[in-house]
Amino acid sequence: MTVDFSSMPDDTMTADGFDQAIIGVDSKGEQPVVKYDYNKCVAILVKDNNMSHESAMEWMDFNVVGANVGPGTPVFCYPDCEEDG
Repeated sequence: MTVDFSSMPDDTMTADGFDQAIIGVDSKGEQPVVKYDYNKCVAILVKDNNMSHESAMEWMDFNVVGANVGPGTPVFCYPDCEEDG
C-alpha cells in the first residue's frame, strides 16, 4: 500500500525498512499515523537480516514497537486485526 505522505502532518514518522509492511493510516490521539502489519515487519527482519523468527519478534518488540517518539509514532497491527482497504 502507498500512503500519501504529503497529506500527513509534518511529524508523521515511519519505521525504516518496513515500507512493504504498511497497511494503511490509523488515528492515534488527534492525528493520523502510519499503520504497519506486525507479522510482515517480522518477516522482513527474518529475510533481510537473517534472523530467526523469535529473534526478529524480540528485536521488533524492543526496538520498534516499544519506541514511542511522539505523536507521529506509527502503530502496529497484530494478527487478529483487519487490514484496511
